[in-house]
Amino acid sequence: MDKGIGRKKLWSQFRARYIALAMRVRDELVSKYPDKRDRAEGMIDIIIKKLYYLKGHSIGDYTHTVYQMCREFKEICMLMPSKEEIEGLGKT
Repeated sequence: MDKGIGRKKLWSQFRARYIALAMRVRDELVSKYPDKRDRAEGMIDIIIKKLYYLKGHSIGDYTHTVYQMCREFKEICMLMPSKEEIEGLGKT
């Protein structure tokens, strides 16, 4: 039972950390690309929604989405978790 609580806490911390980072990236994109404001905000909103509903089976979908969006805005690559972070999420 304790493992389940630990896993939930770990996933919650991961989501919170990356949602906060996504908001900072959104601010950076809007200030750097004011002419692409709507596009940048829309992309970050999609990422935040994926993070909000993130579960173990959807981490691949999240990372693929971030990877695809990095093609347009390199700053979004900051939202890609490291291999170690992804592996750590599954070890609890």
